[in-house]
Amino acid sequence: MSFEPRSIINGKLLREFMGKNVSVMVKIEGDYTGQIIKAKTTDQVPVRISLSEPIGGNPTDWVEVIGVVSGADMLRAKEVIMFEESNQEFDSESHNMLVNIMNNTRDFYATG
Repeated sequence: MSFEPRSIINGKLLREFMGKNVSVMVKIEGDYTGQIIKAKTTDQVPVRISLSEPIGGNPTDWVEVIGVVSGADMLRAKEVIMFEESNQEFDSESHNMLVNIMNNTRDFYATG
C-alpha cells in the first residue's frame, strides 16, 4: 500500500474532514463480520464503517481505521489495523488530547 497523507482525528472532527483521508481509533461494537460495522471513537462518538471486505481476525479492543470520511458518522475504510493484545489499556483520553493539539496547532509539522 502506498503512503497517502492523512489527518489523525476523533469523532467530533468527522464533519470537518468530509471527503478527506483520516486515521481514527475506534472500538468495534457488536458484529464485525459484515460490510458495515458499528463502532465508537475515542471521544465516544458512534460511527459506521464501510468495509470493502469483512475484517478477519478477532478485534478485541481498539483498532485504527484509515479511510475517507463519507458522512457525518460514516467512514469508508481503506485499511483496518488490529493491534496485538496487551496488558496495557489504550489511553483514549490522552489520544483525544493529542488529536486536539495536532488539529488546533498551526503548522504542527513545520520544522525550524
